[in-house]
Order: sequence, then structure tokens, then C-alpha cells
Amino acid sequence: MKRAKFWGGILLAAAVFSASACTDKNENIYTLADVNVGDAFEITLQASDMYSWHFDIDSERAIEYVAMDFVPTDNDPEIIGGGQLLYTFRAKETGKYKIRFDLQIAWESEPPIETKIYEITII
Repeated sequence: MKRAKFWGGILLAAAVFSASACTDKNENIYTLADVNVGDAFEITLQASDMYSWHFDIDSERAIEYVAMDFVPTDNDPEIIGGGQLLYTFRAKETGKYKIRFDLQIAWESEPPIETKIYEITII
């Protein structure tokens, strides 16, 4: 009986994960607050153990990647927990731009399991 409950839980988790991975891309478009030329701005994403975020800036001339920092969300140092990734960019040229983040396994050619697009206006 315990074994049946165990496998049922795994199947339920797999079904929930599969359904959440298939989202309408329009739901994953975010508009950031306007930024002045020369100012830095940040985008925070949830960290993942197996997957990593890869980003593409539609104009590297207008937006400069500065750094990425990991911020742990679990305060207990003996527990390996999740965290967030804090990406910092600098605005360099006025206009409207997009930064696309894809969540995928780095060494595989599979499509991303999640995509987030951040729109920003630099003034």
C-alpha cells in the first residue's frame, strides 16, 4: 500500500510539472519600469538545480550585461535550498528593448521549458 501511494505521488508531480511547463508565451511578458540612460536595473529569476537561464538582449548596444548574483532563499546553511538569480544590466541608449530569458538544460538542444520576456523603455 505504501508503494502505491509513493508512485501515485510521483505521477501526480510529473503531471503538474508537465502542465506548468506548457504555458502561453504571452503570459510571460513583463514590462519593467522606465530607466534613465546610464542607470542600472535588475531582473530576478528563480534558480533551478538542473536548468539554467540563458538570456538574449535584442540590442547589446543599448543594454549592457553587468553581473549575475545568486541570492539564497533558505537561511539554514545545512539545508541546500533554492535561491534566486539577480541579473544586473545597465541602460546605455534610449528606446524600447526586450531581454528574453530561456530556462533549459545548457548541454541539451531541447526547447526551453520556460521563457520570460522583459520589455524596458530607456529614457
